[in-house]
Amino acid sequence: MLIFVTDRSDIESKLATLCPLLAPSGFIQVSWPKKASKRPTDITETTIRAVISPATDLVDIKFCAVDAVRSGLKLVIRKSGQ
Repeated sequence: MLIFVTDRSDIESKLATLCPLLAPSGFIQVSWPKKASKRPTDITETTIRAVISPATDLVDIKFCAVDAVRSGLKLVIRKSGQ
């Protein structure tokens, strides 16, 4: 699954909807505007980790620059949660 987000409330609502649908071996790729893009956002890697940590069994395993404007983080179900 691939989701695009620009603010914390957006990622919280999308993850609440998608997490129950995620297969044990599946993943969610989250993409958001980079700080350098000057696009309005309150999302960073730290924000995403803060959202997933208490509320889900997800952990991040890969970070990437999607393009000149967006970053991405790959989320999977924690091994102990499978």
